[in-house]
Amino acid sequence: MNNNPDPLLDRAQALFRDNRLEEAIAVFREVCRQSPENAQAWHMAGAIAGMLGDDTLAKECCRRVIELRPDLSGPWLNLGNILASEGCHAEALDSYLHALRIAPDDPQVLTNLANLYTGAGEVDKAIECLDSAIHSDPSCIEALNNLGAIYRSLGELDKAESCLRQALESDPGYIDALCNLGAVLNDRLDYDAAAACYRTALKINPQSRHALRNTGNLHQTTGDFETAEQYYLQALALDGNDPATITSHASLHERCGRHAAALEIITPLID
Repeated sequence: MNNNPDPLLDRAQALFRDNRLEEAIAVFREVCRQSPENAQAWHMAGAIAGMLGDDTLAKECCRRVIELRPDLSGPWLNLGNILASEGCHAEALDSYLHALRIAPDDPQVLTNLANLYTGAGEVDKAIECLDSAIHSDPSCIEALNNLGAIYRSLGELDKAESCLRQALESDPGYIDALCNLGAVLNDRLDYDAAAACYRTALKINPQSRHALRNTGNLHQTTGDFETAEQYYLQALALDGNDPATITSHASLHERCGRHAAALEIITPLID
């Protein structure tokens, strides 16, 4: 991208480093107005727009960078991420595949494409992408974690555990891998080992919804319904719309014979 000295661009970058995002994006956009061929300014404006939740501007900036630098995979990847978050599956897929054609071994492109396939129920394609990402970078913890989660969903617990332990070798504090490994151990009825994974995750981040929910699931599995309820309520206090926690919470009430309460909890997901 453009590396020419530009005092205005330098100021925008300094504001960004200081986390003064509103000011930074205003200056980056002024650079774009003055120098519409400056791909670096468009890229940064788009990145900050995404951070600020302005997906419309972020997409506009990504598309402008693509026009200026069609040889870069990053803008296609960023555009795909935005489109995926908006539920635009076909458009996101097109963007990711463009990125993949430019950078066929990029583990992040492969991982994000796999996430899209997983969400669409195309598990075989997701596994193929994740295998390729791990082949390209054996320490790609996101790919290892996601592949472990897929294998667990398929009941292939040995493969799942292997992937998750490999992820944790690279980053012992990776919370999602700790939670997913705990779920695998829970499936194996190794409740003490599962609990140890969740305790480690909650020690790292006491507000991890994933760890709180999974701890609740563990207590529900072992029949400690009162403790399970406490963990679900903690998770729901952090995100009252999380479908996985809502489903687990409703399941708890169903198991306790509180059918009306279970129905009331699950109804927002049905509606």
